[in-house]
Amino acid sequence: MYASYSDHIPASGAEVVLVNANGVIILQDKMDEKGVWKLPENLETIPQLIIVDDSVGHRAMITWEEFLKERPKGLFDLLSIRVAIGVVCIIGGGYAIQRFLLKKRT
Repeated sequence: MYASYSDHIPASGAEVVLVNANGVIILQDKMDEKGVWKLPENLETIPQLIIVDDSVGHRAMITWEEFLKERPKGLFDLLSIRVAIGVVCIIGGGYAIQRFLLKKRT
C-alpha cells in the first residue's frame, strides 16, 4: 500500500491500522520513509477497514474490498499471461518428450 498527500509527498511514518468487522484493531504498524506499507504474510484475520493516520489531522480509510480491487497487479496476476505460460510449457514439454525421450523409428 502506498500513501501520500495531495502534493504527492509520501506519508512516511503514518500509522496503519487494520480493523475487523467488529471494530476491533487487528494490527497497527507504520508506513516506511517512502510511504509504503506491506501487508504481513501471517495475517490470521481478514480486516474490514484499513485506516492510515499521520497524527496531525490527515486520515484516510479504505475498505478491504476496495484495497484488493485497487492494488497493483503483477505480471503473473493477468490471466492471459498465465494461460500463455501454460501453453508454452505444454508445447515445450511435448517437444522435449518427443525429441529426447522417444527414440526415432527408422
